Amino acid sequence: MNLLSTPKTFAQARTAPGSAAHSAYRPDIDGLRAIAALAVVLSHARVAGFSGGFIGVDVFFVISGFLIFRNLDQARQAGTFSFWGFYGRRLRRTLPALYLVAAVTLAVGIFVLMPGDLDALAWSLVATLLFVPNILFLTQTGYFDHTAMSKPLLHTWSLGVEEQFYALAPLLPLALSRLGRRARAIVLLSLFAAGLIFCAALQRTAPEAAFYLMPTRLWEFLAGCLVAEQVFPALRSRWLAEAAAGLSLFVLLASIGLFNSTTPHPGLLTALPCLATAALIHIGSTKITLVGRVLSHRILVGMGLISYSLYLWHWPLLVFMRYAEVPASPAILLAAGGLLLSLSVLSWRFVETPFRAQGSPLRKAAGFLLPATALALTAASVMVSVGQGLPGRFPATIASVARFYDYSDLHPYREGRCFITSKNALRDYDRATCLRIDPKRRNVLLMGDSHAAHLWTALRDGWPGTNFLQATASGCMPLLGAQGAHRCTAMMADMLHHFVPSHKLDGVILSGFWEPSEIPQLKATIAYLKPLVGHVTVFGPIIRYDEPLATLLAKSLLHGDLGDVKKHEVDDIAGLDAQMQKAIAPLATYVSIYQAICPGGACQLFAAPGVPMQFDYHHLTRQGAARLMQDIRARQNLRF
Repeated sequence: MNLLSTPKTFAQARTAPGSAAHSAYRPDIDGLRAIAALAVVLSHARVAGFSGGFIGVDVFFVISGFLIFRNLDQARQAGTFSFWGFYGRRLRRTLPALYLVAAVTLAVGIFVLMPGDLDALAWSLVATLLFVPNILFLTQTGYFDHTAMSKPLLHTWSLGVEEQFYALAPLLPLALSRLGRRARAIVLLSLFAAGLIFCAALQRTAPEAAFYLMPTRLWEFLAGCLVAEQVFPALRSRWLAEAAAGLSLFVLLASIGLFNSTTPHPGLLTALPCLATAALIHIGSTKITLVGRVLSHRILVGMGLISYSLYLWHWPLLVFMRYAEVPASPAILLAAGGLLLSLSVLSWRFVETPFRAQGSPLRKAAGFLLPATALALTAASVMVSVGQGLPGRFPATIASVARFYDYSDLHPYREGRCFITSKNALRDYDRATCLRIDPKRRNVLLMGDSHAAHLWTALRDGWPGTNFLQATASGCMPLLGAQGAHRCTAMMADMLHHFVPSHKLDGVILSGFWEPSEIPQLKATIAYLKPLVGHVTVFGPIIRYDEPLATLLAKSLLHGDLGDVKKHEVDDIAGLDAQMQKAIAPLATYVSIYQAICPGGACQLFAAPGVPMQFDYHHLTRQGAARLMQDIRARQNLRF
């Protein structure tokens, strides 16, 4: 997300160009930057009407593709291009403000974050310094990984994409320089089309990879390159230009307002705002339209100038506010907005600008200051990581609980073998192990999602006389006609229509992340299974939290009030449990996990001293699962 060809002062930015076609500086592009940055910030702040604000990043990619290709091609034609000069400008442009924000974020994190979160922050800072934060965050998209709101530098993934594009950017105009104009256009259009098709295909099979990786975003940069190459004809009619600019701005704003978390992104729909951005840049290069004048307004230009700093500061500020549970009152949100704006202006004025200004002492010293700062930040991050997030900042009881942030004992789930997630393929499912029939014991099949998988070890240990088979996949409800990823639909169809009817089982256990709407489907599944197996058991919903329980417990212990945890319970699990019990108990054995963990509404938080019942939002620790089964046996005399 860069501000190329940016003027040094607001006054220069407000000077209208004499000719849109020949001006090196484009104030309307700064206006586009402002829209993109504000869309991202307001979307992340969960402001109504900006659910699709995440496409602001895509807008930045298109702008970067246009400006970088244009400037590189002009330098090539003038004979002034050099790799050293190009990368020097890029580093002076991106690194100073990034290093400042990273240093402040790490410093604040030392005072605010729990050990596991601080350790993760240190790793993400190192990845950012190495220009690969997007790759690191891609590796952290597994089923049990932590959410975005615990990662203050998560937004640097987009900088990783840009920096990886920079590695290729100079090669593109150089490679095309030997071709004629028509051939150059055909090559760029072919690359753009191939990139978009590849992105859409990967979005269907590996959406996380499509989101984070540079190759699936390359077509967005190429959209800007196509404009810089002047592939598209100029709109000579003033009215046609006005209409096209108005339509393009409408498409861009509509995408910001209408896209949401369910929109496949990036993908074919993403092409709408990206092409709209490209159209606005293209039209603005030949005609001064009403839309162009609006985008060139001094307020939007000013916001565009500080957009890079605004983007850098906004996410750590939001994460720390939510992490510290700062109440989201109008007054506090207004104050936070003022702080964000102030930080952005200051870092633009005193960090970004001096490192780019000709003759500036900071620009002259950049060759020393930037590597030295990178080394200092790396050393600090390594110290934090080696120190495992500096748990010595807290009393031992708090540190003991907080270490479950990085809970990695997934042996109870048998992940990758009997519990298939997005990191696996269905072919990884080990049927010989997971579906082994024991002729000397009762055989009971455990089916469902992770809420079934986290029970397997406790079931095995609690009922040694029973052989528990396991067919589980993430996000996979054990229902007839189950919806979801292929690993889910294929596994459930196989179990219900082939395995269960063809094997003599003594029972089936159904467990999942239940929702009220699934109760009729669950009843139908029970009715289907009862003639095929000896017994059907349904485990009800588990208590859920809006933050990992380990983190909530550590914070609450720090504040001296474990009662704070109850404020973070989400959904009406007690109501859902009662609804399911009423519907299911006449048809099958119903086991209330909620009543076992939360008798009388007061939930057990610890499975043992220093050991939380759950390590994240709704998954049991190994000790928590064992404690749960002990309580269930005591309450219900459950048999399999």
